[in-house]
Amino acid sequence: MKPLNVIFTGRLSFPNGIASVKRRKYIIDYLNATAVKCRVVCLRQSKKDLEKFNNPDHGYYGATEFINFSSVFYHGLTGKVSYYKQVSAFLKKCYDENSTNVLIFHTSLGIDDLPFLLYGKHLGYKIIFDQVETSYVAKGVNISLKSKIYATINDVITKWGYRQADAFFVISTALQKWNRERYNQPICLLPNSTPIIRSVKKEAFSNPVKILYVGTFTPKDGVDYLVKAFKQLVSYRSDVRLILIGKGIKRDMDVIMSLIENEKNIEYRGYVDDDELYTVLRESDILTMTRSNSVFANFGFPFKLSEYLATGNPVIATNVSDVCLYLEDKKNACIAVPEDVESIFESLKYLVENEEKALEMGDNGLMVVKKHFDVDKNGKKFVEFLKQL
Repeated sequence: MKPLNVIFTGRLSFPNGIASVKRRKYIIDYLNATAVKCRVVCLRQSKKDLEKFNNPDHGYYGATEFINFSSVFYHGLTGKVSYYKQVSAFLKKCYDENSTNVLIFHTSLGIDDLPFLLYGKHLGYKIIFDQVETSYVAKGVNISLKSKIYATINDVITKWGYRQADAFFVISTALQKWNRERYNQPICLLPNSTPIIRSVKKEAFSNPVKILYVGTFTPKDGVDYLVKAFKQLVSYRSDVRLILIGKGIKRDMDVIMSLIENEKNIEYRGYVDDDELYTVLRESDILTMTRSNSVFANFGFPFKLSEYLATGNPVIATNVSDVCLYLEDKKNACIAVPEDVESIFESLKYLVENEEKALEMGDNGLMVVKKHFDVDKNGKKFVEFLKQL
């Protein structure tokens, strides 16, 4: 059997970036550990993302070379021509006739990515998509009209691209079913991989009890329901604090800020880097994922949930997507009804009032990570699937 030669590509940044970048990084950790050859080719990104994540244009993540061609693209017309030439030349250079060559795109394909799919296929790469959502214009996503038009065009291109693919990785059973109904290619259900974040077993809650939300603040995230439920909890007992971490677009943040204005028990910290984030995750007592019951939420799977569970701290999760495929209410997490303030409040109240049971629930949640979200287990699943193509 030929060795694998894996190229991750698309408009994701690397090595710093959004949740999908972490999904990619933890698979690459496994590939590095098992000496599977891989590289990351970052296609054009927005100038905003380039500034936000501040990744170098070229470097190594362990044994994995990564290269970002975005800066080439933004040098006028000649830069755009050079961008397509340089990316194509790099894909050609990376192709190894003695290996099984695999080119992996992220969920969505833009019109400016299309030449690289076609050229990769021409060279002989196996074309794979790693799908973590169904559509960026699905209910639950709050984007500008301009972005919505762009995303709608990309949806058409993406679905054409899916028909050219050799196989799919998908993050949820809903996406697995969606693909089976439309395409005949092999599909692998690949959950998120998450390393263990817990450093020391928590013996007791803090005083006041720290309740944490991390992520974005779009309608799909349901943070407004969490804030309203927390306010209800504060009226029940005052020794609790809600910490909000992350960023969103202005109109989404305006909604949240209006809800937390003058609330002394709620702290908004904005965006933090991974090192600070992991410290806050460990130190918090109750971690919350309150996605709404939207198309977007039910086809995806929140990366934050697997990260939360990896701390060994008790978690509240709304019943969306595959949450109840992995979790059982009051055994390894508290499961709340999405978009239901009372249900989220009852989950918060239960954990705050039942500290011993809550800590046991956190221990059980850590076992879920070891069973379903383990880096080595999912890395092996990833490699074995590619080897069968």
